[in-house]
Amino acid sequence: MIRFATEKDTENIKSIWKICFGDTDEFINLFFSKKYCPENTLLFLENNLPVSALQILNYDLKFIDKIFPINYICGICTLSEFRNKGIASKLINYSHKVSSEKKIPISILIPANENLIKFYEHFGYQQVFEENNENYSLKKLIEETENLEIAYKKFCDLFSDKDILVLKTFEDFKTIVSENKISNFESKTSCLGLAKILDFEFILKIFASQNIEKSFSIEISDLKQCFYIDKGKILKYSNLNPDFKLNSRMFCRLVFGYKINELEEKFQVYFPEYQTEINFMLE
Repeated sequence: MIRFATEKDTENIKSIWKICFGDTDEFINLFFSKKYCPENTLLFLENNLPVSALQILNYDLKFIDKIFPINYICGICTLSEFRNKGIASKLINYSHKVSSEKKIPISILIPANENLIKFYEHFGYQQVFEENNENYSLKKLIEETENLEIAYKKFCDLFSDKDILVLKTFEDFKTIVSENKISNFESKTSCLGLAKILDFEFILKIFASQNIEKSFSIEISDLKQCFYIDKGKILKYSNLNPDFKLNSRMFCRLVFGYKINELEEKFQVYFPEYQTEINFMLE
């Protein structure tokens, strides 16, 4: 059985988190005081007891010249005796249903390790964020500024050149600083991240408005949907010969402009390459 958490479930969820991830009590208490929200937490129950949990966090995404809400799923954890039963898969699929009902167009996540990328690809996720070797340290930023408000502005300025970026509010930043204090301001890099498009028409409309000189047809094969992009507008249509026939994951990669230069020239003509970034997600 899947349901949303209530305040009464909090200690059980913290216990599952501790068992599965082994995080310190200090970090767990920080996460649950600043980011955890029962109504955004999905539980799987066996005999009326939580055995698995998934968090759905709300962020905004800068997408070139647009900003819109997205969901970030994290904290997917299942007690060991209940693993390999498809429980996490059920929670992930249910989270997509929840996000779609709220008209959230994109779900993102950060895999705990690269071996999990293939697992998440089965749910339609595609890598669109790259881990890089550039170290970000907040310690110097905090020490050299008068207050957190100024530090927050400088923090945002660090990533202002990114085309696609998961944004942080000032409250997010304060939580990030608290988390960095726990880790003794250990340097961090950007994260390897995956995205799944939940509302294709919404994303296509944004893409079309940002590429008004482009005209082409596209079929998203696993959804059996066809669209025609023409000078800033999109139309649904039926066409046996679209210019592009793609699955949903490839479409996601293209509109995120992820490593377009590694694809065939025909893609490079219609889809620009973008700089994408996800970082400081309390990962």
